[in-house]
Amino acid sequence: MKLFLHVGMGKTGTSSIQQALSQAEDELHAQGLHYLGMWFSIVHPKFDGIAGMRTFVSGDPEQLRTGAQAIVREMEKIKAQTGCDTFVFSNEDLYGHVANLDPLIEELAKEVDLRIILYIRDIQSWLPSAYVQWAIRHKTRPGPIQTFRDQASRWVGTYRALAVWERKYSDFLTFCKFDKTVDVVEDFGRTIGVTIPPVKKRVLERGEDVELLLRALFNTRFKSEVFPDRFNTFVMNPNRDTVQTLEEATKKYLTFDGGTEVFADDLDDFKALGERIGVDFTSGQEKEAKQRDMDAMRARMLEYLIEVTLSQAAHMQRMSNRLKKLEEKMGDD
Repeated sequence: MKLFLHVGMGKTGTSSIQQALSQAEDELHAQGLHYLGMWFSIVHPKFDGIAGMRTFVSGDPEQLRTGAQAIVREMEKIKAQTGCDTFVFSNEDLYGHVANLDPLIEELAKEVDLRIILYIRDIQSWLPSAYVQWAIRHKTRPGPIQTFRDQASRWVGTYRALAVWERKYSDFLTFCKFDKTVDVVEDFGRTIGVTIPPVKKRVLERGEDVELLLRALFNTRFKSEVFPDRFNTFVMNPNRDTVQTLEEATKKYLTFDGGTEVFADDLDDFKALGERIGVDFTSGQEKEAKQRDMDAMRARMLEYLIEVTLSQAAHMQRMSNRLKKLEEKMGDD
């Protein structure tokens, strides 16, 4: 059996690769390949998700060796069921745990034909992308969000770890160059020898600058780690496609032309009715589309939003005071 261990780096199209693999089970099985997923729940349910993965790779050597054996048993079971003899496990967080992985990788290499896939992105492109992802969207460090220069200086160490991977695992390792001009899903498939149907859209989009600023202003208020869903839940619907531009909203809701077409089928009847009752109500001119000053509308919209925000802040403070008094009263009782 062969196992491709895809370890990142992060911000090199890993989410797109993982989604493409997870959506193409039948197509991959037809080519003899099975996607094991990205979590170590295949070892034990307690190792599911981000926290579980970190618990697993931070464990003692025996836990890692036992985990490797459990992975191999799962591969054998799947091979018996599907006939697949090639497997992929993908999790970019493994890249940062290179110091702990020897027992896992050594044990896997004893049992299967092991290949490690590692994508590298140009550092000048990677650092800003990493800052947006792990300082703003997902605030990983405690305390306020730092500037790009202060935060990124720490992440240069991420590239130093490449030498560790090369030194420790060169017998198993394939380095691939990530480039936004290349379809990473297609490239990954070519690297492991299969054809993977493409994803329809990018899995993790950078987001508009306005949204990123809002996330930064929100996340920096918290001392602890802040996952992206927290902002989505408390501030904004995670589907940014629902946020219309002012131009789109104005065109959609404040454009009143086309009225003549609306009652065209009834025009003759309405004219006849107007003559009978002595009130002409159909001879007016259709309202022309109004040209609006969008900059002035934005300024006025901001004035409204400031007033609404201040009003809501005062209301929330009153509610907080009332809740505090109620809690004090209940405590006295």
